Amino acid sequence: MQGIKQQQEKLFLCLQLSDLVLEDNFYRMLKKVLEPQMQFLYKATKHLYGDTGNPGIDPVVFFKLILVAYLENIVSDRKLVKMSAMRLDILFFLGYNIGEPLPFHSTVSRTRQLYPKELFESLFNKVFGMCVQAGMVGGYTQSVDSALIKANASVAGMELKRPEMSLERFMDESDKENKLPEKQTRVTTPSPLTVESKNTDSNDEQKRSHTSFSNETHFSPSDPDSRLSKKPGKPLQMNYLAGMSVDTEHHVISHIQADFADEGDTKHLIAITEKTKARLEDHDLHLDNILADTNFSNGENYQYLEQEGIVGFIPPQAGYKHEMDFIYDEQSDTYTCQNNQVLNYTRTITTKRGTLMKEYKSARESCDSCPFRSTCLAKRARAKRITVTAYRKEYGEAYERVRTKEGKRMKKLRHSTVEPVFGSLINYTGMKKVNVKGIEAANKAMLGAATAYNLKKLLKFNIKNAKSEAEALKKELCSIGKAFLNVFEAFAFEIVLKNVLGSLFTNNRIERVRQIKNCYNVVVN
Repeated sequence: MQGIKQQQEKLFLCLQLSDLVLEDNFYRMLKKVLEPQMQFLYKATKHLYGDTGNPGIDPVVFFKLILVAYLENIVSDRKLVKMSAMRLDILFFLGYNIGEPLPFHSTVSRTRQLYPKELFESLFNKVFGMCVQAGMVGGYTQSVDSALIKANASVAGMELKRPEMSLERFMDESDKENKLPEKQTRVTTPSPLTVESKNTDSNDEQKRSHTSFSNETHFSPSDPDSRLSKKPGKPLQMNYLAGMSVDTEHHVISHIQADFADEGDTKHLIAITEKTKARLEDHDLHLDNILADTNFSNGENYQYLEQEGIVGFIPPQAGYKHEMDFIYDEQSDTYTCQNNQVLNYTRTITTKRGTLMKEYKSARESCDSCPFRSTCLAKRARAKRITVTAYRKEYGEAYERVRTKEGKRMKKLRHSTVEPVFGSLINYTGMKKVNVKGIEAANKAMLGAATAYNLKKLLKFNIKNAKSEAEALKKELCSIGKAFLNVFEAFAFEIVLKNVLGSLFTNNRIERVRQIKNCYNVVVN
């Protein structure tokens, strides 16, 4: 007989949510590990609320929701609340029952704006401390890298930057200051920066599409902190720069921060290193090595790492020349050319990128009769002039260090550490796009994603250790059981042998020998 299921909802149910969530469920284990560490949030957020009015969202529930969003790779608060209401394990993790309404998505957004960045960083520090206690953080070697994260802004919505005053007003005030004669006339032209960038008709939109954008001339009114930047092989878009350091022991994130996307990586290495070092020292860990790519290569960075006693495995930039045709004398700070003529130090200059360069120049008399003049000097040059980085020693040490056997090993270690972590954050932990606006909010989002990532690593590490301990205990019990069985077999055989040999002289010898043999076979088998 064919069965037909009739669906009829019960008016009353007698159940507990804890009975429906399995013991090995991820969120059940996370609740057990994390909830005792989050109790400090009540005291840390008390000053942000008044004594009257409707109660706000529970701080612990808010941060649990934030962690769920990154663990489930969700960037929308609206979608987060809808999905959480349908998941029994997430409801149990949040402390809600079936049918109990969750906070509105707008409440989650407003609470995120209310809480300062330091509160998100405190939770990150708590989780990082849990990873240290579990033995996941070595501390001595940190891998540093950066990546562009898409901002919550569009290139199409960018507008021209406006000056504080129009061109006509500026010229009028200039005339008053310069006191021009009344008869003198001038021709004024409208300022291109005062033209409205929002166009309505299709022709203007077509013209707008061909307009070149740059961070110097345009900005995003919805998110002024976002910047135009471009990934290799990707279109131009509004981004933030995420700088991160990862411990090489078990790939635990030790620091993460958000910066402007139009700034170079070299500008932020010192800040990342200082904050990472301070966090490690809070847990009695010492930083010895920093691994980074050529984008972090800078003379100031090399000098800072050397002063701090940190070994930096950072290859110099592609334009660096380790070997030159000129011989350097460190004591006199001079260079000698192939004609044995001396080039003396003249001045220190700063390039457009802010790099310090030292200039060396030879005497005109020494170059006039030089046999290499045609190949060494330009056509109109009277003397040889060279510019060398002011951090020649630091660059040379870094160049030699990365080419050693240890440097090559560190390069492979960096590739296998920080780059996979960035891939996991972007593709699986909700960091493909920052769903908030402003650089402070972007810092909160990155700290939340890094906290969720470290928690996932911590739970996997605990489960792996529990399994390995169980297997070790099983092997130990098996070895103890085998030893006990061997002792028992020997003891039983000895008793049987004594009993048989005791009657050996009173009975038939041949029959007793046969009994001994049979008893031995029984005991052994």
